[in-house]
Amino acid sequence: MVLEDNHYIFRLREACLLQPEWNRHQLLALDHEIALANDAATLEQYLKASGDLLELARAGSLDRAANLARIAAKYDDPWLSSAAGIEYLHAFEGEDHPGIYAAVLKGQQAAAPLREKSIAVCTSIGRLFQCLLRVHTSHLDRDSNWHVVQTSFESLRSIDPAFRERTWIHQPRYRLRLPWTSNTPHDWLDELWPATEHSSPSLPEDLGSDLEFARSRWVSTLKSGSVFRHKAKPLALAEAPCFADIYLERQAIWEDPVLARHAAQTKQSIESATTTIAREGISEDRSLNFQIEASWNSLLLSTLLAPFCAIAAHGCWQDSESREAMAGAFQCVHSLTGYGPKAISKLPLVTRHLEGNFWPGLDRGETAIGALYGEAGFDLLQQALAWQKISGQVQFGDFMPASEFTTKRAYIQHWGKNLELSSFGL
Repeated sequence: MVLEDNHYIFRLREACLLQPEWNRHQLLALDHEIALANDAATLEQYLKASGDLLELARAGSLDRAANLARIAAKYDDPWLSSAAGIEYLHAFEGEDHPGIYAAVLKGQQAAAPLREKSIAVCTSIGRLFQCLLRVHTSHLDRDSNWHVVQTSFESLRSIDPAFRERTWIHQPRYRLRLPWTSNTPHDWLDELWPATEHSSPSLPEDLGSDLEFARSRWVSTLKSGSVFRHKAKPLALAEAPCFADIYLERQAIWEDPVLARHAAQTKQSIESATTTIAREGISEDRSLNFQIEASWNSLLLSTLLAPFCAIAAHGCWQDSESREAMAGAFQCVHSLTGYGPKAISKLPLVTRHLEGNFWPGLDRGETAIGALYGEAGFDLLQQALAWQKISGQVQFGDFMPASEFTTKRAYIQHWGKNLELSSFGL
């Protein structure tokens, strides 16, 4: 054996073995490298036979693409999964390091249109339902919000064959992003569906058999043999910042229990990674998970705060249009949640937001805090600041309905589970 006992290859292999689910191709390539080193008489002879760790370099790209394909399928994103499959197939090309690099770039270029469709679908889902909610709960910017509704709707119809009347909700990519369990979203969309369906888009081609064939052919080229076994210390990873840090630091100025919990879990998961490829895979997984969680959280909070936004708008405008929009907001939110505005004001998630974010922001006259993806309530703060400037005070109770709506036992759906809204956020 021409490699010293604590060589990088042995240490990387030990690190990969700690999380084999993220490092499958690297483990195969590492055993290939060890078998070559075991047969070589000199280090130079080994490096020549291995092409300067060529297959290990390839294995990193293969693991990266295979992990992403699996993650994207987990979150019901067939476009991103197929894009990763294309990148996976290209990574098998190249007879030297520059060749592999060129093949990876070529794969990324070939996959780019599918990645763009993935982004378009995910973005359009959030924009569609956020703007539908605004259209039905506010008289402000109604035309621009309705334009976004129409463009998002058409974007989904042109890309996703599963976006069809009454059946779209069964796709996880839609269901997981919506907190509501009522039929109101279907009612919103009823006027948008065309009378007759024309040609339907298709999903990307299933590459499953091509992926397996390419993998099997690559494995057959790897050298196998008895692995030189000894104890080596797993390769250590340097600490690195992640997107979760931003949301954890954010809690000091804008509290959000859902996003804070997600950020804490994300940071813990990413810090558990034992290889750079595993860290990338876990980061991708948590990023796609966050896109769903953030869209869901923003829709839920926007729904619960919509009556307060409508009251604040009416406090500013004091006309028939704002009064009608306020009444419409009360009715709409009741149809979505089963709660009237007075009952909503007592929900833990709402009281926590008002006490932790809204009232302090109003006292400070906050105008420049901005909103991060997944947050909600900044529009309420801005509208209330305008109301306060006009009237000198903000009193939501002045415009609450005289008689409260009948409260129903309301549930929200979160990652496939029905949860009681009355206790959510505790």
